[in-house]
Amino acid sequence: MQKSANYELIILDLCQAGPAARIAAQAEIAIMDGSREVEVITLSGSLRPCGQGYRKPYRGKPGLSAILRSGSCRFSFREAVKPAA
Repeated sequence: MQKSANYELIILDLCQAGPAARIAAQAEIAIMDGSREVEVITLSGSLRPCGQGYRKPYRGKPGLSAILRSGSCRFSFREAVKPAA
């Protein structure tokens, strides 16, 4: 049985629309094991919704998921795919 898994947290959009331009935002993403919070990742700054986003590796037990706990952010959380050898 696999004891740990590699994940990828990809932040796709971290900013808010201001009166004249897009401004920095804050967000909290909770890593979940079922209904239990394992960790909270806090983000702040500005990342426009274009390109491939910001990728952050994460290691944990198999079967984890992620939810937006607070703030404004688009993201994905998935098990990392190993590159072909």
